[in-house]
Amino acid sequence: MTSTERRIVATTFSVMLGALMLFAIAWVATRLPSTPATPEAGTPLPTQLEPTASVVALVIETSTPSAALPGDTATAQPSASATVPGAYVVQPGDTLFDIAAQFSTTVEAIKAANGLTSDVIFAGQTLVMPPGTDGTVGNTPTAATGATASPVSQLPVKYVVQAGDTLFTLALRFNTSVSAIKSTNGLASDNIFVGQTLTIPQGGGLIPTSTLAAIRPLPSATRRPATQSAPSPTAVTATSGATATPSATAVSVATATIVFSGVGAPPIPGPSPTWSVYTFPTRAPASGPTKLGFHVTLNSGGVLDYVAAVKPPVMKGVDDIGYLKDVKALSPGTITIGRFVVDQPNIGGGDPAQRAIDFVNEQLPRYLQHKDYVDYWEGWNEVTYPNYEWYAIFEAARACEMQKHGLKAAIGAFSTGTPEPWQFMAFLPAMEAGKRCGAILTTHEYGAPTLYLWWSQGLPESYGNPPVPAYPDRGPLCGRYRFLYRDILIPRGLAIPLVISEAGIDGGAGAGQRPGYSTAQGWMGFRDYWGAELGVTDPVAFYVDQLAWYDSLLRQDSYVIGATIFNVAGGSSPTWASFEASGLIPKLREYAQGLQ
Repeated sequence: MTSTERRIVATTFSVMLGALMLFAIAWVATRLPSTPATPEAGTPLPTQLEPTASVVALVIETSTPSAALPGDTATAQPSASATVPGAYVVQPGDTLFDIAAQFSTTVEAIKAANGLTSDVIFAGQTLVMPPGTDGTVGNTPTAATGATASPVSQLPVKYVVQAGDTLFTLALRFNTSVSAIKSTNGLASDNIFVGQTLTIPQGGGLIPTSTLAAIRPLPSATRRPATQSAPSPTAVTATSGATATPSATAVSVATATIVFSGVGAPPIPGPSPTWSVYTFPTRAPASGPTKLGFHVTLNSGGVLDYVAAVKPPVMKGVDDIGYLKDVKALSPGTITIGRFVVDQPNIGGGDPAQRAIDFVNEQLPRYLQHKDYVDYWEGWNEVTYPNYEWYAIFEAARACEMQKHGLKAAIGAFSTGTPEPWQFMAFLPAMEAGKRCGAILTTHEYGAPTLYLWWSQGLPESYGNPPVPAYPDRGPLCGRYRFLYRDILIPRGLAIPLVISEAGIDGGAGAGQRPGYSTAQGWMGFRDYWGAELGVTDPVAFYVDQLAWYDSLLRQDSYVIGATIFNVAGGSSPTWASFEASGLIPKLREYAQGLQ
């Protein structure tokens, strides 16, 4: 008898023995009292019955590895989840096409065997291989089985909590819900701790699997400073600005240490240079057309004339969405972004993925009405700390749910001066999901009394996280996106397209610390200050010069689609009257046409 035949006999015996054990358990259960005793207060609720390791071929955990049969060749034992017969645990970077080729099968067969409705899979997911495949997982042979009648996603899993885990991320990873995990484990709150063992009831949630399968937390292998793809990266300690050798780059990003990616100018050693409102920075060397468009809440003031003449890369509409149809007619290549002003209640409350799906479904009729001329949709606006982790899951789910309906999301919509790099790390799962589900990132950048407020300054210490060193090619307000892209997203391969969906002069930027009139809001509120302090005689020309300087930064970065200047409202909103940008259009058009 060969070793393979002996293994089959042993497996068959184990299955029979397991079946007898289950029968015995069921027989005993029928003799027990039908009403269970009430647990004492504070006693955890009983967990679901764990499947016995020898009962079925597809088991998530095994208790003790079986002894090698005589004549078998000893091999290294992979993890229990990797040795499930006829199954494969998805690795980072895998696609269904790759797996199908590895197992000599087809994408369609794998999808049918696992009940998948799309090609989206996630790292850590266990897939059943169709009967008849060669059953090879890497170099470890396994027996192919036809156990598709007992999908792995329905079996409970014992999981040991790792650093960075939350109930939200675990629910997403295992296609279940937070409430199901809490109920199964008798949890009274969302608090879990490292080392805690949880029973995960897979497939028990109400969130569509096709959406959840597209959302996953970053695998642990990516929770590190990204140094692999960066050209000769250099670690910079934020507290001192000292430079280390490239071998010293393996420092934790979670401690807010910035890892210089080699993209752009290196950081400035030591403290930030002195900043002055009287020093206008020179335009950055850049080529190509303008990247400036307009943020519009009411089409007026020559907006469409600007579109026809300039063909801007991006335009945005808030509530007044219909004008974007005219934008597309005049300039088919212009990227259009839409947003409806909606209530944003209870941010951070409830299951974020389910709330995102509900949000999309609520807005779907309006989205579909304008789908022919709106490329991307923003959702909520300017969600800020302490909800980045929750918001990341919300935005990840929203992006992938939008994709299901043939729509595309603009995720983020961060307010100016946010997030801090250490906060943005919590948003990376949304960036990864956004990349796979066709989303772009949007953020807002303002300055006051000028756009170059605190240019070339570093980021201050915040919430116990050390400061970030200064760079000569960015600032904490305008150009802030470079902290996120150059030192976090580009090295990780997560540099999805970016739009600065609100840009301009806003007195709220740096309020309480900046120079200039404390009550001023939009650019019109600073005209007198510019004249008195900076000797400006033509405030429109001065503002356009600032926008041209900002445009030179955007034109240097290929991942930036563009920026939309806030705001054109045609006098319809007293709140935004001092921001009215329609008066800038003639000079801005002249500037833009000069670049063509």
